[in-house]
Formats: sequence, C-alpha cells, structure tokens
Amino acid sequence: MKKRGIYLTLLSVVTVAAICFGTYVHEGRLVLNTSNGNFSFSFDSGDSHKTKKTTDAFSSVQINLRDADVIFASGDDYSLTYTGEKTTFPSYKVDSKVLTVTDPASGKKLTGTLTVTVPDSLTEMDALTVSADNGDTEFDVKQNLAVHSVNIDSQNGDIVFDAGQGITIHTMDLSSENGDIDLNSSESLPVDTAALSSGSGDITTDNIRFEKSGISSENGDIDISGAGDLSAYTFHLSGGNGDISIGDDLYSGSLEAGSKITAGEGQKEMALSAGNGDIIVEN
Repeated sequence: MKKRGIYLTLLSVVTVAAICFGTYVHEGRLVLNTSNGNFSFSFDSGDSHKTKKTTDAFSSVQINLRDADVIFASGDDYSLTYTGEKTTFPSYKVDSKVLTVTDPASGKKLTGTLTVTVPDSLTEMDALTVSADNGDTEFDVKQNLAVHSVNIDSQNGDIVFDAGQGITIHTMDLSSENGDIDLNSSESLPVDTAALSSGSGDITTDNIRFEKSGISSENGDIDISGAGDLSAYTFHLSGGNGDISIGDDLYSGSLEAGSKITAGEGQKEMALSAGNGDIIVEN
C-alpha cells in the first residue's frame, strides 16, 4: 500500500508538471499582477514586453484601439504602460490637457494591454472616452475622483468598472455588443445619468446609485444590487423572455415581449429591458 501511495504521488506530480509545461508552451509563463492591494494571475508569452512612458498632465482621455485591452488606474504619475510586443507602442499626444491614444501610425496591431495611469492626487476629470473594438476595458481607481463623463464602447469585450470610495460620475454611457458590463463600488457610487447596454452579455451593478438610468440587454441578465431605497425609484419595465423581480413587493412576474409596465412612484427613474434574460433589482 505504501509503494502504491508513492506511485500515485509521483504520477500526480508528473501530470501537474506536464500540464504546466503545456500551458507554458501555449500560453506563456504565469505572471502575478498587483494593483491597489489586489492580485491576479495572467499568462505572459515570451515575446511580451512592458514599456512605460510618462506624459504631460491631462484631465480628459480619448482612447481608440482596435484589439488591445485598456486599463485606467491610479498611481504615482501621468503615464502610459503597454504590455505586449516590444517593438510596438500606441500613438499618443497630450494637447490642451486632453490625452489622445490610437493604434500605431505604422499600422502594427496592438494585441496587448494598455494601462493609463493618473496620480493619486488627481481629484477631477472632465471625460474618459474609450473605444475598444476587440478588447476589454477596466476602470480600477480607488481614490477620491469626480468624473464629469464616462463613455466606453466595446464591440467584442467586457467592461469592468471597479471603483473605490469617493468616486462620483455625472454621466455614464457604457455599451458592449458581445460582452458583459460589471459595475462595482466598495462604497455607494452616485451617477446622475447612465445608459448601459449589452447586445450579448450580462449587466451587473453593485452599490451604484443612479438618479436616472436606462439599462438594456438583448441576450443576457440584468442584476442591480445595492441600489438603495427602491421606493425612491420609478421603474419602467419592458417585457422579453425572462422573469422580473423588483424588490420584495414592487413587481414580481413576467411580461409579454414588447409589453411595458411602470412600478413605483419615486423621483429617481430606471428603465429596464432584457430581450432574453431575467431582470433582478435588490436594495
């Protein structure tokens, strides 16, 4: 029995080693990523290279990249960091406090990750605009920051908005044709006006307090959590092929496709529509 146990242990070790080797060959080495006290793992191919360039100060950001992921984060300075092929870096300029980033003028395709960093001391921004055709977009800022407008459009990628205490937003417009939209905040995050839409993906929010919002998903669920006192809202609901649950007693059931109903009498307004998915709103 003892020999059998040793044999099984050796077999397990060899199996794990083979899996790790195969993963390395196909995906690259495993890399530990850290940001704002959080950590995650990703695979980095041998050709991956990190290049950082500091920029002049900016209060607005306009990014248009076709195939790269975009991360907006806080740090020590104003800078751009691209992790990808060594010989590529996006075209960029800062003019009148506006940072503009596009694919390289050489025509080379960016397929890595661009991180846009603002200093922890920044307290106000005019606009954050991102167009990422085939990449994910992540907002990962934990400082006190007021942003007048956030506009993110992703054709084939997820949008992740992970905010900390002290973030406020006047207008927010997020859309993804084929990806999820995920908004989370450690504290209540007020948004005056919001439009969230996904063609084929789920929309999830937690601790986001909308004054006026329109949220729709053609093929996915909508899950609103931590929206505050639901009696402060008027909900405009559009039917599809799924169940609807608004709080404990505002509305529970389903609507025929194309039909509409209003629930609640609060001053805040939220329009919700899911073509092929459920709608859930909780305090």
